[in-house]
Order: sequence, then structure tokens, then C-alpha cells
Amino acid sequence: MHHLAETVLKSLKSAGTRSLPAYERIITLATSVAPPPFAEDWFAHRYFELARNAEWFANSLVANAALEGYGSTQIWKFSNRIPNGAYASKVRKHSLDESRHSTMFVEMLATIFPWVVSDEDTKRQLEEIQPRFGQNNHPPIQLRPREELLDGEVLFNELIQVHITEIRALVLQHLLRPVVLEYCPPQSKERLSKYMASFIRDEALHIRYTAEIFEKAAGEGYFDFLVSTFEARLRDFNELTLRELERDNVSVCMRCNVTPSMATALTDAGQCQENSCPIKLMSNNRGTMEHGLDLVLYPRTKADFFRDIWEKKAIHVSRRSASYFAVLRDAISIEQTVWQCGSQWGDVSLARAKTNYASAPYGSQPASLEAVTEAFAEGYTNVLNSLQNKNVVLAKFCRDLEKDLISDVGINLYRTPCNSAGLDHHYDDQDVFILQLSGRKTWKIYEHASKLPLVTSEYSQVDITGVKYIEFDVREGDTLYIPRGLIHEAVSHDEGSTHLTVSVNTVRWVDLLHRHFQALAEDSIELRRGVPLHKLSVNEIVEEGLGILASGVSGESRLSETTLRIVDSLLASKRRLPNYDLHLAQNFDDLAESTEYSVAKDQVFRLYESSTGMILKYIGASVNVSPELEPVIRFICQRQGFTLADLPDVITLAEKRVLALKLVKTGFLVPNIVG
Repeated sequence: MHHLAETVLKSLKSAGTRSLPAYERIITLATSVAPPPFAEDWFAHRYFELARNAEWFANSLVANAALEGYGSTQIWKFSNRIPNGAYASKVRKHSLDESRHSTMFVEMLATIFPWVVSDEDTKRQLEEIQPRFGQNNHPPIQLRPREELLDGEVLFNELIQVHITEIRALVLQHLLRPVVLEYCPPQSKERLSKYMASFIRDEALHIRYTAEIFEKAAGEGYFDFLVSTFEARLRDFNELTLRELERDNVSVCMRCNVTPSMATALTDAGQCQENSCPIKLMSNNRGTMEHGLDLVLYPRTKADFFRDIWEKKAIHVSRRSASYFAVLRDAISIEQTVWQCGSQWGDVSLARAKTNYASAPYGSQPASLEAVTEAFAEGYTNVLNSLQNKNVVLAKFCRDLEKDLISDVGINLYRTPCNSAGLDHHYDDQDVFILQLSGRKTWKIYEHASKLPLVTSEYSQVDITGVKYIEFDVREGDTLYIPRGLIHEAVSHDEGSTHLTVSVNTVRWVDLLHRHFQALAEDSIELRRGVPLHKLSVNEIVEEGLGILASGVSGESRLSETTLRIVDSLLASKRRLPNYDLHLAQNFDDLAESTEYSVAKDQVFRLYESSTGMILKYIGASVNVSPELEPVIRFICQRQGFTLADLPDVITLAEKRVLALKLVKTGFLVPNIVG
């Protein structure tokens, strides 16, 4: 007997079903000649592999909700075509169950991924896919005209298809249960466990009522028809399953609670697209978010992050998606980077916790690929430093982060062998984001902290014996943010680990005020005077010193200028990145009036007021903006893609052309030339 037949019969027995000998023969024969792929181990492995991707899993929950809702409406219509009142009553009960399941799937989605159902438009769409049928709220019970009624072999053919979809649904629920409980927050596990138990119980009851109908029909002379039809319909479902698998559409082939003809009609109606999901929650929310801090934080927003988390606490963003950082991961060849850039230790380094580096055997060797590979085999973590200066993709990624953070951003890669720790517990003097590219690490973040240390602060090793900590299980596609000063350590697991550490050199208040008073001293002889020696040992220096400080801080315009100098320093330290059509400079004068322009993607710029007027500062140049040009410059800074005709008509077309050419030649604008 095929193991699926055994599972179904065991489920029927658990549901208190009486002996059904004819049905047992039917399902045993059908599954032996047409074994379903959805009952095989490889299918379960494929499901679990896909379910590791949080985006895929979230969308599969929506697909389930949509298909349950659609199935509910179709099954109710089906019941109105059944003249046998007892059969029709059971089918209507089935419809109500499917409607309830649709709502339960939406509730599971909201529990596990609350952030993806937070906007009103998504809530509205999710509401639309739930029929919300109930005992006192359902479509009319109205028997269709005689010519539309189903009876005998035609009815049994339809019920067999419904029956097989319920068997597939039972398989899915058993696969779904551990995934749901793995994703859901601890406080919700009991509730969602009850949901899953309800799903499994309902699927067993749906299988039971149709099996009992088949048992009765077999006794009425339909046994041979039921055997041949069950086998034929099972082959149809197997073919449908394999077609969906070719499209990685596992959620559909596992959960279509309608017949193949119904599924075809649904597809033809445009409601059953990729993943059979009319609402692409997570992928749509990421549609305009491809770069910078949005990518690092998603699904959290930058506003929430800076308000509630930045410099305050560590936060783990769990996605468990091997593809989430694929663009960054696939752009890095560790071996090639070591070969090209590892001419000396520093570009490449090694790390192993509890290791005395003075006696490490690799310090006296060249920083070769062979040495790095050998060290990795002996438990050393390979570290590739400052990849923003060695890899174009990572350079662009860091540039996008710098636009959001207005700070210098660096990026290192850490490849750690299995079950190893690269560094002892420590804290950093920069804020860091951990981006897990592959494998897994467990991070401990200790309560004891050196709060927001300065870069110039002397590092002090802290004894963490008995100190409480929070543990984070960081997997592929996850982000971990650690504020500067928080003590942390990490260890890899059996699969090893590769992650990027993004460090942010934040501009601190002390940096701003230091630069401010330095600038003030250029114009203030009082600040340049020496402190009277006799006052260094008495309290009267306090009053006089505070007075000088107060006068310096109260200079609002000078403080604003200091802020701008810091921004200028950041811009001055940056260089243009490759692959941004800089080669077009030689042909700028030939551009047509219809040419479309946009701000270069690698540019970082600031538009601000100064004592002499408005200034546009960007990498490589600055432009003094006259009052009549101000609306034009603001328009350019706020738009992506415009022609000269789109610019405000406060200047002539000829003046627009001169301005555009100047901004193109200095690298601020890029002409979008086709062909």
C-alpha cells in the first residue's frame, strides 16, 4: 500500500470514521498506479527549502487565503447543483469551513508578518479575498435548473476531484505546521498551534464525508467507475502538480481547493497569477526599495529606526531569505579579492578567538591565497577589509548608505569556518550593521556597554562573567544592527558563515562643536588667548570659561557654517564611481533639446543657504545659485528624468541649456542617451 493511502486511512480512523472497505480499495489501487508527487519526500524538502525564504512564505500565506476564499465560493455554487439534499448539506458545510480557513490564513499572516499588512490598501485587498461565510451569512441555498444539476457519474467525478484536493491540503497542513510555528512569535505559538490543528481536523473531515459518499456509491454499482475515475483524476492532479513545480509554484500545487477545471477558470479570469497570489505583499513593498538603508532595514522604516533604535539598542531583522542579499553576495569572489588586493596583511587579515597573534604562524608569510586558505582550514576567519574601495558593487551600495546616513561608510567581509568564533567579545567605536550572506551565526549582545565611545577613547576590555546577554540567531538574508559600545561576540554553526560588516563613522556632537570652536578661533582673539596660568588652579576659570563657551554656541549662523564644512569634508573625501557614463563628457555639446537628464546615481549632494546665497555642493564641484536660478535647481534636485522643456520657465531655453551642460560636465547630471 502506498504511504499516502496509509496516511489518509489513518487520518480517517483518527476522525472516528467507520470502516470503509470499498473506499480503502479505491484509494489503494489509485495511489499504487498513479503515486502522487506531492506525497514524496523530495516534494517536502522542496517546500521547506522555499519556505526558508520569508518573502515566499508570506506570499504563500496570501495565496492560501485567496484560494481558500475562492474555493469557498465555488464549492457553495457546486452545492446548489446537487439534488441530493444530504450530499448538498455536507458540501455547504465544506464551503463554510473554507471561508473560515481563508480568514485564518490572513490572521496568521498578520501575526507572523504584521508589518506587511499595516497599510490600508493591503488591508482592503486582504478583506476582499475573504468571503466570511457563516451559518447565518452565506449565499442563498437555491437549487439550479434541472438541466444544470449533477447526479450519478457526473457528480461523483466532481466529488473525486474535490476529494483529491483535500488529500493534498492535508499533506500541506502537515508541512505547513512546523514552518508556521518556526516563524511565529513565541506568544502566538499556542494560538497558531490551535489554528493548525483545526486545519488538519477539517481536512480529515472533508476527506471523510466524500469517502463516505464513495462508499455508498460503490454499494450502488459505481465501484468500477470510481476506481477508474479516481485513477484518471489523480493522474490529472499529478500532472498539474508537476507543471506548477516547474514554475516553483508550490503553494498552488499544494493548496488549490478547487478542481483542475476550476483552477483553469480562475487562471483565465486573471485571478490566479504567479503563486496564485493577487496581493504580492512583501515583493511589492520592496518594489521601490532596492538600495541603501531601505534594503538593510526592510521591513522596518528609516523613520522608525532612527526614532526608536539608532544608538539605543541592538535589533535583529529576520528574513531567512537566501536570495535577499544575493546581489551583494554574488558580486564578491573571496579568492579573487585576496589574489588581487592581498599584497599585504591589512587588506586581508585573519582572526580567531582566543588566539595570541604574536605567535600565529601566518604573520611571517606573505598575504597569499594559499596562506589564507590554509588558515581558514585551521579555524581562522578570513577578513577582507575596506571592500568599498575594491569592489564596484559594494562601493555603490556604500554610496547609497552614505546618502541616507551623511557619514562615511565602510564594509568588511568575514568568512568564518564551521563552529568557530573569529573575535573575542568586544565593542566597536562605530555603529555596525551585520548583513548575513550565507550560513548562520549566533550573536550574544551583552547588557554591559561602553556607551557611545569616541574613536579617540582608550579601549578597555570588560569582564563579561555573569553579565546578562540577549542572543540572536542570524541566518541568510538577516540584518543585525549593533550600536557602538555594545559588547558582543558571535559563533558560527555547522554550515559556517559569511557576513558583511557595514560600519558607520557617525558625526558626533563633539566633532561638530570641536570644528565649530576651531572656526570661531580664527575670528576671535579671545579664544586664541592663553588661559591665565593663575586661573588654572582656582574655580573662577569656570565662570569665565562658560561665558566663552556660551558666546560661541549662541552664534547660530557660524554653527550652521560649521555643519556645512563637515558636509563639505565628507563630499571632498568622495570620488566618482565607475560605470556612470562619464565617457559622454566629450559629446556634451551635441546634446539635443529633447535629451532627458537625471542626477548621477553615485552623486551625493546638498543644497543649502550660506551667507553669500544658495549653494549646490556635490562630489567634484559646487555651484553658486542666484535667486532666479533657485527654483530651477530645486526642481533638478527633486526630479529623476526631465528635459529642458520641463524646467521652470524663469530662465530662457538658452540659459537652461547652458546650466544643464555645466552640471553634466561637472558630473552632477547624466544625459540619458538611447542608442
